[in-house]
Amino acid sequence: MKKLTLFCLLIVFRLSTSAQESDQFSLQLNTAFPIKEFKQAVDNSIGGAAVGFGTTVLFNPKGKKGYSPAFFGADFSYMTFGRDKIKSTADAPPFKTTFNYYAINGITRVFLSSRETGFVPFIDGTIGLKIFNTRTKIDKNVTHIILDDNQPCSYKYHQR
Repeated sequence: MKKLTLFCLLIVFRLSTSAQESDQFSLQLNTAFPIKEFKQAVDNSIGGAAVGFGTTVLFNPKGKKGYSPAFFGADFSYMTFGRDKIKSTADAPPFKTTFNYYAINGITRVFLSSRETGFVPFIDGTIGLKIFNTRTKIDKNVTHIILDDNQPCSYKYHQR
């Protein structure tokens, strides 16, 4: 039961190593649940939910020389909503569509207390990109290319 509780806490809270006077590094586990039209487009084995990870790196501008009420750094997140496969037909090859989310941000963390240990509240400000990426491509893997099995022919060669 303790292992399950710890696992749940790691999902809810992020893994973080921090030292108020120097740098901060954290890893996150991310989940998201699509709604409306996007939920209809995403049909994966976990109910349309996305899973992924993220990381944040923050640096004290004063280094180890002293306390700073603000840290600066970068934040990155990635989530996948899975993929959709369409089988080949007589007229078209098989297709694979992937649904992904990326966030790339600059981040400023302002500490609301000058305490260096214990619970220290903070506010994060971010600016950057949030990218929803949907990519469709022909679903070919190495065995399809080598064996040429079940692939529709778009060119026919006739010998007389």
